Amino acid sequence: MLFNSGTGNFEVSVIDSDKTFFIRLSDFKENEKDNAFALSSDICEWVKSNLNAVKNFCASKLLSLKNETWLDEEEEPLSEKEFVQKITLDSIIAFSDRSFTIYFNDNDLFWGHAIAVDVNKERTLTDANIAG
Repeated sequence: MLFNSGTGNFEVSVIDSDKTFFIRLSDFKENEKDNAFALSSDICEWVKSNLNAVKNFCASKLLSLKNETWLDEEEEPLSEKEFVQKITLDSIIAFSDRSFTIYFNDNDLFWGHAIAVDVNKERTLTDANIAG
């Protein structure tokens, strides 16, 4: 875990099986590395255990938007299963209050926009949006 003095964030690259994703820990001070590391470890374990639920939450929030507004010409509407299979974990931004946002690569579901899922400190999924 490295502290980026330019952004004021801790940053860590996580390799899980054959996939790599990044965690940025925002609003920590440089001397709070132990707290930032503990939070990143906790979040990684939570995400590993709950990734399918998070993806299903994305589908429940965004599938109708995809199928009603974001279909390419002659593209067939997606099923929930297809939506879930298409999105991939990209990165996480965590905050010192223990909340975090999970970003997914949309793999062109929304023409290259990221999908952001907000998770509060109690680990409740609160919202899913298109970002960027």
